[in-house]
Amino acid sequence: MGAKLSIYEYESPVHFLNQYVKSLEISFTEWAAQMQIPVKPLSEILKSKRKLKLRHIDFLCKGIELSEREWHFFKCLVRLSNAENEHEREFLEEVKSEELKNYAPLQKQLLPKTEMKHWLAFALLDLPFLRDFDFSKENLQKTFREEVDADDLWEVVQGLIEEGMIHIDSRGKLSRNRSFVTTKNDQPISEIHRYYEKVSELAKSAVKYNLDEREFQCFNIPVSFKKVQRYKELMREFRRRLESESDFEGDELYQVNLQMFPLTEVRKTQVKTC
Repeated sequence: MGAKLSIYEYESPVHFLNQYVKSLEISFTEWAAQMQIPVKPLSEILKSKRKLKLRHIDFLCKGIELSEREWHFFKCLVRLSNAENEHEREFLEEVKSEELKNYAPLQKQLLPKTEMKHWLAFALLDLPFLRDFDFSKENLQKTFREEVDADDLWEVVQGLIEEGMIHIDSRGKLSRNRSFVTTKNDQPISEIHRYYEKVSELAKSAVKYNLDEREFQCFNIPVSFKKVQRYKELMREFRRRLESESDFEGDELYQVNLQMFPLTEVRKTQVKTC
């Protein structure tokens, strides 16, 4: 196997399995045989056409190198992906959070020091999931619909290489060394604000794209103070569901922005007493 992957950096167990396959030094067929799983159902699991269940772990453990604690976390992710109701999901999210607290590296800021505030950095990390993508310098610059400055692009590429986030081999093939990049929920990080601002600007340009290749939903809802966290969690759950459906050999790279913010500032008035 290639570079060691950290299960703690994943939200989706299927995403982890897809990355693990890419790090193998044996063929997919040999890996399936090692775990005594038929190739077809294993392939369907990796493509999210078949649900990954806890019973599959007895076979997966024969072909995946994880510690006992890492397997415990992997099982938690599998249970989360199969949660049947919101109460069960909330409980498992708490269990997962406790597990992450015990994983020291994740207590540090996950974003590299310099380049992850740039929207191109996040895009470059997901380009390896496009089918037969040409990572040559010439093709990279003309790939994005937004006009990209060549110097900016290669400054970000070099920054990601220096941070150990990506690797480009002698054939020009780009691969990710780190699996998952995120920040902890409700933790303000000033460096990431520039990224949020830029992807919001990209959305403005995307309004002009063809209707059959984009979707915009914008609306207002009255929200009570006590339900703000509930709405935020629903958005996070939608993100998890959307990511679990994603194609690991896609044709195009899409940007998805989920935003919720107050339009008003209602101040509580003091109640006058007689």
